[in-house]
Amino acid sequence: MATGEKLFDFIYTGTRDRLFAYVKKFIPEDSNIKDIMQQCYIKLWINLDHINTEEEVLPLLFSYAKNLMIDNIRKTATEKKHFLHLKQTQETVSHAEPSIVTAQHLEQINQVIVQMPVRRRKIFLMRKEEGLSVSEIADQLHITPRAVRKHLSEAINYLKNNLADMDVVAVLFIYQIPLAIQLMTD
Repeated sequence: MATGEKLFDFIYTGTRDRLFAYVKKFIPEDSNIKDIMQQCYIKLWINLDHINTEEEVLPLLFSYAKNLMIDNIRKTATEKKHFLHLKQTQETVSHAEPSIVTAQHLEQINQVIVQMPVRRRKIFLMRKEEGLSVSEIADQLHITPRAVRKHLSEAINYLKNNLADMDVVAVLFIYQIPLAIQLMTD
């Protein structure tokens, strides 16, 4: 075993229980705790060459964990907000007439999607048709997840602006409209 691996094993063994207890105070789900701890130790491994091992490493791990927990809490809050919005939209649509989505609406949506810039359209279709996650799309296209999220946000805004006469979010998320595969080949 190389000295870096030995050092890492020594640090991991000496800090894992305390780091787990620290994260457990703020994050109730064990799976999220394990994810945060794994990300902390990955960051530690990446930065191991730059860390002064004579100093206490645990505060550094706590700092990593704190930042990751903040990200986790923000993500959870955002997901809850989107879920509530989707639920409200779904309730509104379920009380509407069943003929809310017509062939004309589908054609109108497809026409607007065709007008999107090629990369934005491709990312949007990968997300909606293929059901890929942001990170999967980023990996396939060799771009950052942040860039994928930006393209998706721009696509939704573009649809909202160009389909003002219908609730685009409700149509796309509730009915999961199958979009023409030919759009991806343009």
